[in-house]
Amino acid sequence: PTGYVKGASCNSCSGTKYKAQCDSAYKYACTYNYTGHISGGSGTACDGKYKSCKCMSGYTWNASTGTCDISCDPAFDLDCIPSSYTHILGGEGSACGGKYQRCKCESGYVWMSSGNYCKQECSSSYKYSCTPSYSTGISGGSGSACEDKYTSCRCISNYTWNAVYGICEKDEPECDSSYKYTCTGSYQMTGTNSCDGKYQSCRCISGYTWNTAFGICEKDKPACGSEYKYSCMYSSTNHIIGGVGQACDGKYTACRCETGYTWNSSTETCGGSSSGCGSDYKYTCTYSTLTHILSGSGISCGGKYKACSCMTGYEWNPYSWTCEKDEPECDSSYKYLCNIGNQNGGKGQTCGGLYKECNCAPGSSWHGSDCVMNSSSSGGSSNAITVCFSYNASGVLLFNGQTSNRTNWTGGCHKIPSPWCLDYLSAENEGNYTIIWEDDRGYEMGRTTVNTSTCYGGKSSCDINDSERPCPSTDDLYDPNGNFQVTVQ
Repeated sequence: PTGYVKGASCNSCSGTKYKAQCDSAYKYACTYNYTGHISGGSGTACDGKYKSCKCMSGYTWNASTGTCDISCDPAFDLDCIPSSYTHILGGEGSACGGKYQRCKCESGYVWMSSGNYCKQECSSSYKYSCTPSYSTGISGGSGSACEDKYTSCRCISNYTWNAVYGICEKDEPECDSSYKYTCTGSYQMTGTNSCDGKYQSCRCISGYTWNTAFGICEKDKPACGSEYKYSCMYSSTNHIIGGVGQACDGKYTACRCETGYTWNSSTETCGGSSSGCGSDYKYTCTYSTLTHILSGSGISCGGKYKACSCMTGYEWNPYSWTCEKDEPECDSSYKYLCNIGNQNGGKGQTCGGLYKECNCAPGSSWHGSDCVMNSSSSGGSSNAITVCFSYNASGVLLFNGQTSNRTNWTGGCHKIPSPWCLDYLSAENEGNYTIIWEDDRGYEMGRTTVNTSTCYGGKSSCDINDSERPCPSTDDLYDPNGNFQVTVQ
């Protein structure tokens, strides 16, 4: 019958015996075996056999070997089959169920647990990936790679590998020696042809020309007049010793002659006669460290000069006919001699005999530009003021706030006695008036002149304020004693 074969399992009607037909997978009897760790069959049997067996505790059925093997940690999952392709020699350490936790690698390779493979062991010199890039000048790796890295890279054309910095550097051009100017000097601009940042020559700013011999920009020579026509080369035969004044393009307007000879512009020679020399030619100008005379100045006539040249630090004085020591150049703040009125000598550093400020006599103090008597409620000696008019004027004098008198002043100067204070003046016609400041002895301390046409848009009256006179007070004008006010109106 279907599903059976002849055997002793049962009897048929015909007397033939049959047994069930089993698949080939039913091949294990699974008889209890302590040594083999088999405890029986697993699943349904067919003709007394099983597809797999049950294992005792601590063991697991191995279908490939048909045995009960000891149960292994999941970490034992590597076959570690030797292969030159994978560089695996076999398993490393103890196995479990024929498998390993890690594999043993060939020499020069190291096991990588993170990827379960043998990685080539590279030295630290293999550090460049050498990815091709036009911007870096790299075209690829040089030599053999180790784990996709190289000890150096290949460079594209016109680039060279720099092992110190690990980069491809652009090749420097080979320049000949004529390319030697950076063109960054005075008055220079970049040239037209360059090589490695240098030029064969430079361009110059306006007013300057390139000098190839010296490699500089020189100031253009001025256009010389027709009078610059003598080279004045030294000549003992012609008695010429040089040029007079400053040369223009190597030529002079006249030549200097030896002592006893004079330049004759008519004959353009050095003549020996002293006749015809003016009275101005009177100095021999002999060199002397005592007189500080260096030589003659200008053209000589009959061996004499109109003036002498002086040594450094000295200057020719045409009035004393001597070389005098140069006076220092002083700024405008040095302006007081400090020898008038209550001034008692200079204060601080001097320059050319002038001072910025003066020391004052007892009872007075420095106010802006002069020594002024100190204020006192008890009165005392004080300054006077003189007013000078270019036109007729009239005025009212006020003392202690009371009108003292009214005076018609004619053109000229009028002194106002101390104590005083001048507020403003009124002139009948537009014109100038001058205020002269004096000390109590009548010495002039300073003055200021005011044009009334410039005051108040041209009106005939003009208020005198601090900026229009050298008065040291911050009041409109100054009363040294502070008790009286004098108004001219």
